[in-house]
Amino acid sequence: VAAVITPTGVLMGADRIADENGRRQPMTVPKIVTRGSLLIGVSGSARWLHRIRHWDDMPIPPWPTVETPRPSTYQKEGWLNTVFSDMVRKMASNTGMMLQSDNKGEDVDPNLLIAWGQDIFSMARNFEVNHSSRDCYTIGSGRDECLGALLALSGWDSKSRLNRALEITAECCIGIEPPFDILSGGITI
Repeated sequence: VAAVITPTGVLMGADRIADENGRRQPMTVPKIVTRGSLLIGVSGSARWLHRIRHWDDMPIPPWPTVETPRPSTYQKEGWLNTVFSDMVRKMASNTGMMLQSDNKGEDVDPNLLIAWGQDIFSMARNFEVNHSSRDCYTIGSGRDECLGALLALSGWDSKSRLNRALEITAECCIGIEPPFDILSGGITI
């Protein structure tokens, strides 16, 4: 799963391959979910992807409002690290998807890539949310190859850059293959 900041928002792209005990399994649904003003990319367990796709009481950001038409990155990061991460932790605990990490802390299988406006955030396995300082970010299988390709293609237009980086990743990583879903604000492009 990869995301690139554009002049008007964020493009997020992903393949549809799941690893089923070492066997590649094509999926019928995208690894990217739209919720309100959020695009959420999921890597790791396909169970997480399906749970997030059908999470009816998932918290929706309180913005934009008349008072705050464009929340700051600080406001977004604060909401994601409190309300959103607490709800993800609660959902994981209530559905039996919580793992115990080596240091006895709470841990889960997936990583989430969250696009909100023109900001990209990642949620790590320990529910910590961080804002990316780059104009691109990647998670999941092939993340290092895809990030390298995105950085090397920085002069390209956003959609071509993201699509080519995903193609390069598929050439380098056995668990990645086209077709790719590319979404912007919940719209497949």
